[in-house]
Amino acid sequence: MTLKAHLYLSVRNPNSYFAARQYHQLQQSHDIDIEVRTVYPLAIRYPEYFEKNSPLWIPYLIRDCHRYAEFMGMGFGLPKPDPIVQNLETLEISSEQPYIFRLARLLQLSTEQGAGLAFADHLLSLIWDGQTTDWDQGDHLARVARAAGLDLAELDRQAKAEAAEIDQRIFANQDTLHEEGHWYTPSLVFNGELFFSESRYDLALWRLEQHGLSKRI
Repeated sequence: MTLKAHLYLSVRNPNSYFAARQYHQLQQSHDIDIEVRTVYPLAIRYPEYFEKNSPLWIPYLIRDCHRYAEFMGMGFGLPKPDPIVQNLETLEISSEQPYIFRLARLLQLSTEQGAGLAFADHLLSLIWDGQTTDWDQGDHLARVARAAGLDLAELDRQAKAEAAEIDQRIFANQDTLHEEGHWYTPSLVFNGELFFSESRYDLALWRLEQHGLSKRI
């Protein structure tokens, strides 16, 4: 029996990068269908979060991501450009955001076309693995789309034509994330039980195996 779960991801969250890889590999090897639910990052949803949090938060997060990437055998580097235009020293968020809305809408559309987890894995790797400068230029995003079996030009056309409608679906994801017990990503939900953070992957896998998770034949 195919198990079903859903995974809340944010393009700007480096931990979503790790989780997308973990759960994409799981879906490839095991009989489980994981639906990606796109949310906007905290800088868009709760910009005041950065004012209230400890100034130690960002430096620790970066150190922890380098460590987790080493543990996972993955690359890591701060994105160039950052999907959110923000001064990481003052934490001031720019009023001009040229990247995040396009990226989030593309991810939402990829899910609706049945390729959300593959697209998320390739997209977040492009942005966060430290190997690509100017990921927004050239054919980088087109190659991400092709790797997930999608066409970037068509995704962009739809994202522009239906921006307001797509955003409403993303906002609905944000509401259900909150209703299911959290505000941050990555969060996997299975049978109403939420597993927050890529570091809860083994715990989520343990629960899935209790419910009969099996390898694909």
